[in-house]
Amino acid sequence: PLDAPKGPVAKPSDVSSFTTDATEEPVVGSHPVEPEQQEDFQIQSAFNPQIGKVFMRKAGTDTVISCSGSVINSEGKNMVLTAGHCNYNHTSGWYIGANWNWTFVPGYDHGRSPYGQWHAHTLVTTNDWYNSRDFNDDVGLALVNPRYGVSLVSAMGALGVTWGRPAIGQFTVQGYPAEGKYDGQWQHYCTGTSRHHSTNQIELSCDMTRGVSGSPWLIGYNTSSGYANGVASNIDRVVNPTVLRSPYFSSSNIGTIYNEYRYG
Repeated sequence: PLDAPKGPVAKPSDVSSFTTDATEEPVVGSHPVEPEQQEDFQIQSAFNPQIGKVFMRKAGTDTVISCSGSVINSEGKNMVLTAGHCNYNHTSGWYIGANWNWTFVPGYDHGRSPYGQWHAHTLVTTNDWYNSRDFNDDVGLALVNPRYGVSLVSAMGALGVTWGRPAIGQFTVQGYPAEGKYDGQWQHYCTGTSRHHSTNQIELSCDMTRGVSGSPWLIGYNTSSGYANGVASNIDRVVNPTVLRSPYFSSSNIGTIYNEYRYG
């Protein structure tokens, strides 16, 4: 797992349910959308095929790193939301897109790729993550190639994305933790009310481990539709974590890169 929930069945939380301290006017970048070509599958409780696992295999080696990600709606119909450090790693000093095969597997299930493997042609992160390893802006996007002429959003549908909302609200975080009691083979999630970690980071009580990085923080979520309003970025400790954190989604991080790349 490249870095950094358990809980009852996810409960819906309305997009308008946030109550305190927005720092800017709320913006809805896109709304959720159903697949254009309906696949023959049933969405299972607490499982969303629009959420998936990200794999990076270094060319010519057996080194594989994993994160989580999710399909978000955009005009280009090819966008995956993840963490910035899943696209650019300061510790090793490498830009993943240069030497690594970045692959998104929606609905990954115990080694299976039930909805195919989608390969990125463009990886994006914020300037502050790239230049300063600033966890306030640890946000990333990937643009993936179509499969057999069909775009990712057309095949899978997508979550919406929004930013500039009050920091305190009800979230569901869903992804693929891969250490400790979690093996990274199936989706896990937690729900709860966010709180401030710092001015530009929010946090949630959660025990999901590394590998959950890049998982969407969802509002208005009903296990099949919702809005990404955060992304799993870091945890309080590697062993037995209790807290999961996200950048506060604003026009200066997700808003900037989303608007620049929304047309693909």
